[in-house]
Amino acid sequence: MLSLTGATYADGSAIPDMSAFMLTDSDGERRLEVIYDSQRYLEYYLGNYTFVPDEDLSDWNFFVYAKREVEELKHIATAREPASQERQLDPSPSSVLIVIETGEEAPRMGDWAAVHHLDVRCWLDEGQTAPDVDGRSESWVWVDR
Repeated sequence: MLSLTGATYADGSAIPDMSAFMLTDSDGERRLEVIYDSQRYLEYYLGNYTFVPDEDLSDWNFFVYAKREVEELKHIATAREPASQERQLDPSPSSVLIVIETGEEAPRMGDWAAVHHLDVRCWLDEGQTAPDVDGRSESWVWVDR
């Protein structure tokens, strides 16, 4: 699990202007913790007066970005099996994550997300070849139909 919280001293009191980025395993054991000056990135973000309508704090703060992308990967990992003519769409998440590489044929029709560029999506018909992203090979995850 990944969390992003206010950083604290050993006595539990808050460290002003600092945040803690923490990665724990399924048993709750801490695997990684980074304490950093998050106030600085907030100030950069708030001080940006250029017009970028889709910009948010994750464009300035790597750890906010990383948390958002992990949440997106979790969403992708719960992709559902497509409906067939014989049965209705199963509402439970698929236990199989379908991943293909650039140049491979899509085994399913639907929306595919680029693993390393989560803002990049493409629609592939069954048998259609997975594209590259900006001239580089990419892994693609089937998201939905």
